[in-house]
Amino acid sequence: MREVADAARIDFTYLSKVETGRFPPPSEEVILKLSKTLELDADELLALANKVDAAIHEFIVSNPEATRLLRAWKDHGPSKAKEILDEEMEKTKDDAQES
Repeated sequence: MREVADAARIDFTYLSKVETGRFPPPSEEVILKLSKTLELDADELLALANKVDAAIHEFIVSNPEATRLLRAWKDHGPSKAKEILDEEMEKTKDDAQES
């Protein structure tokens, strides 16, 4: 673990306390450093810490269509989400043809 902490430029003691549950999950910044150092998927590590990438969060809150898509997936599964995505793609295509 010390090697990981050093490679990620994170204090070893802090990382150890996070691992043993004495500290809460790390910040997004620390998680991203760890994911890069360990060559792991950042989104998976963020999810394990009950966090969402700040850029994704901003995109979701500023795009109602994204919220609608995610809610459909959560409530009805991926086929309903695909249906909504297809509708949005069709609208985008129609808007482009009208321009």
